[in-house]
Amino acid sequence: AALGEVLASVAWGKLDVLLFDLPPGAERTLQFAEFLGKATSFVLVTIPSEVSRGVVARSVSALAGTENSLLGYVENMSGYHCADCGEIKPLFPETKDGIVLDLPCLGRVPFDPALAFACDRGVAFLDLPETAATRALAAIAGRLVESLEMER
Repeated sequence: AALGEVLASVAWGKLDVLLFDLPPGAERTLQFAEFLGKATSFVLVTIPSEVSRGVVARSVSALAGTENSLLGYVENMSGYHCADCGEIKPLFPETKDGIVLDLPCLGRVPFDPALAFACDRGVAFLDLPETAATRALAAIAGRLVESLEMER
């Protein structure tokens, strides 16, 4: 209901892209697909855990029965930047028999406490110093734009 109210109460004008961060879940994804219509493209977000990847896999299956496009997925919290060694280290245990998502990975974003802090305060990642996380977000944005241009 809130999404419908936002869409209906704002004079959006001509838009190239309108992004919404929606709650997870296959049932919700399907409801949003039906509500927003076939012109809507989806990017799903997961973290490197079996439960989260399972939810995304069910969302992929749910969207397969619609006319909506699925651009790919983003893996959030794909690790963390170790200040001591400069490497990205895992946050979640790796599993050998993990769920494979049969769609393009648009990118992986390592956890960055400074980015989380800035986001909580409404600061755009483009206004932050360059880090592994901000570089990943910029690359994902570029891939997303490319994917959308290919759809047109």
